[in-house]
Amino acid sequence: MTRKLVIVIAAGLLYGAAPACLLAAPDDNAPSTRWREVTDPAEAELSAQSAAIINQSQRTNAQRNAGQTLRGFHAKPHSAMLAELRVCDDLPPRARHGIFATAKRYPCWVRFSNGLGVTQSDHSPDLRGLAIKVLGTEGPSLAPGEASAKTQDFLMATAPAFPVRNASQYVALLQGFKGLSKRVGRAEALRIGAFVARRTLRRIESLTTETYWTGVPLKLGPHAVKCFLQPQPMAGQFPREKGPDYLRGDLVARLRKSDVRFDFMVQFFVDETRTPIEDAAVEWQVSDSQPIKVAELIISSRDLESPKAKAQSLLGTSLAFTPWHASEDHRPLGSIMRMRRQAYGASSALRGHHAEPEPAQHQEGEPEFLELRTVDH
Repeated sequence: MTRKLVIVIAAGLLYGAAPACLLAAPDDNAPSTRWREVTDPAEAELSAQSAAIINQSQRTNAQRNAGQTLRGFHAKPHSAMLAELRVCDDLPPRARHGIFATAKRYPCWVRFSNGLGVTQSDHSPDLRGLAIKVLGTEGPSLAPGEASAKTQDFLMATAPAFPVRNASQYVALLQGFKGLSKRVGRAEALRIGAFVARRTLRRIESLTTETYWTGVPLKLGPHAVKCFLQPQPMAGQFPREKGPDYLRGDLVARLRKSDVRFDFMVQFFVDETRTPIEDAAVEWQVSDSQPIKVAELIISSRDLESPKAKAQSLLGTSLAFTPWHASEDHRPLGSIMRMRRQAYGASSALRGHHAEPEPAQHQEGEPEFLELRTVDH
């Protein structure tokens, strides 16, 4: 008997008009499909090393956290909640693939978090993350051992690229800044350090006003893309929150007043120089690859301090998020993504997590909101 989460889709949530993508660019020039992946022969060993380092870090941090094993990264959640991803109805042909093939409204999980694998004050230097788990998707999942999962995950953070270029540098950075110049060279160590400082030392005023990027590419049908979430403006003034958990306090205040919305944007591969697949440190410039809007992420107004919202958040943060919860139409690309396949699986296995949620068919008489149920199969 395995316990699975089932999402009951409430009346009317998946139906009705989809948003028009006013930010979509004309389909005058089809994007290049001449991208390619180049696999380093050492990647299997590097993936195993990264998984081992992350697991050891989790064990060490658990000793400092009353024995509780946390995520290898994004250990401090601000909240997790059910939301909606609305695919636009006027997409150009190049964007109509995978979950964006038709105008549709998907229920999804959203998790806001800090970036590191330890829980610390929101004032401490860090990246911030926003992870999406889209429910009710089609096609076999690429996640190891989860082919039947009907979910699509997008993992995003407040940086348009990675500090490291490839799997080798990723493992070198996981080993710490001490001795980094010996492992990657002085120039690359300085570049990595400058990137980390630039992206983590600035103060984040609100999780709802940040832009979140995948940082590394994935497929969109025959194309390669990077994705990002662009916040929509919010009306009204909000007091500046204080304290070690000020980001959650701000999120609570804003969601009590109104919905929080993001535009889901994609950038298409152009060429290996300007939009490389294997070099994760290169930001894809909007001047080289004009973004187009493919969907809206809508987090409806709610009280995150209510017992129901807190229970929902606890459940949502127990789920496993990995870019490999994906169909072939959205297969992760590049050495960093390939390494994450093993590393994220090992981290989730050590921590423990719920099975992937499933969307159930609409039931008559259900109220007009998403309701979580746990059932036995």
